[in-house]
Amino acid sequence: MGTSVSVSPGATQTYTVTGTSAAGCSNTATVTVTVQPCNVPQVNFLATDTTLCVGDCIDFTDQSSNNPTAWNWTFNGAATTSSTAQNPTNICYNTAGTFAVTLVATNANGNGSLTKTSYIVVNPLPTANAGADVSLCTGQSTTLIGSGGTTYNWMPGNGNSSNFFVTPASTTTYTLTVTDANGCSGTDMVTVNVNVCTVPTAALTISDNNICESTCINFTDNSSGTPTGWTWSFPGAVPSSSTVQNPTNICYNTPGTYNVTLIVTNAFGSDTIVMNNAVNVGSQPSVDAGPFVTIAIGNQTTLNASGGAGSYSWSPSTGLDNPNIANPNASPTVTTTYTVNFTDASGCTASDTVTVQVIEEYALFVPSAFSPNGDGANDVLFVRGAGIKFLTFAVYDRFGEKVFESQNINDGWDGVFRGQPMNTGIYVWYVTADFYNNTSQSIHGDVSLVR
Repeated sequence: MGTSVSVSPGATQTYTVTGTSAAGCSNTATVTVTVQPCNVPQVNFLATDTTLCVGDCIDFTDQSSNNPTAWNWTFNGAATTSSTAQNPTNICYNTAGTFAVTLVATNANGNGSLTKTSYIVVNPLPTANAGADVSLCTGQSTTLIGSGGTTYNWMPGNGNSSNFFVTPASTTTYTLTVTDANGCSGTDMVTVNVNVCTVPTAALTISDNNICESTCINFTDNSSGTPTGWTWSFPGAVPSSSTVQNPTNICYNTPGTYNVTLIVTNAFGSDTIVMNNAVNVGSQPSVDAGPFVTIAIGNQTTLNASGGAGSYSWSPSTGLDNPNIANPNASPTVTTTYTVNFTDASGCTASDTVTVQVIEEYALFVPSAFSPNGDGANDVLFVRGAGIKFLTFAVYDRFGEKVFESQNINDGWDGVFRGQPMNTGIYVWYVTADFYNNTSQSIHGDVSLVR
């Protein structure tokens, strides 16, 4: 049976044990207890650079001791905010500021951490300004003036100061790169347009040259040769002249035909164009939509607009058989104000309104006799009434045979059946009607056919 003993060596120690049997025999053995430190990681790290410009990317290196086996990085302010790699790379900072970095390193004995506050300083990019675009004539020179940095580089040409004297042979875009005291860079571009400079040639267009009185129009300069000055003349208009390149809101208040003149100039000379009869101003037409009209619901009236030769258009089109003629038939079911728009041959327009008042009246009856003898008086049997939206009208002879049927209030029986005049006598009729007020009525009765 063995025995045990508890030991706490302060350093690596070899122990010897001797065992003796009951017979007095003995033997020895040794055991070594190795003592080593069990420490958590001592954290440290470095960055490839700690002073950056916006948009720069850097790498980090773990320098922790005590053999860490796992890493957890936190990068405040970076595009990539965390990593579990031992040595993270390509960590990019896109915002100016001062930012902390934290590393937590772990081994079997625990973890350690280190936060370096204000460790990464990200400087803003300078704002480069290459100036406004420039226009030159062939052979001319200009000085480009840049700002925004402490050092400057212009390309093409490799200019290395804020002011860069250039004589481009053709239109060229220059890129300015400025660098500030922090070593951060920004760019801007400027275009120098090179033109063949000649005396300008005047040309113009008009937004509309056939107009009505009291109409305003616009003029556009289409001149070539790079003019720098413009003198317009508009006789008969308000205003009557202008010096802007593209005059707008030129108004003609009196009918007639008018000329337009444009003089264009630049440093090399001037040119003039006169457009005779350039603007035709027509008289303002008038139109009369007709007098106020009253009809019973279900009936119709004819609208009569007068304005002369031209085109007519009515709105709304509700209840009109043709809204594009001067005198459409109107059968609205509610009181409606119609507007007629008239356009004459010159394209000038005018409008007027007329109201059709609709009186709600509902009635249904059939006459008691009719005489289809061709004398023009009471020759046809019609359903009479007001406010009728839909009906069915049928007539039967004394034997019960249907001799007439219609669903149109404007259709009546002329006393003929199968092409033959019917005999005088008593006939029975039936009417079913739907009214515009959403009611209906069915009636029947007798009618006398008299020859």
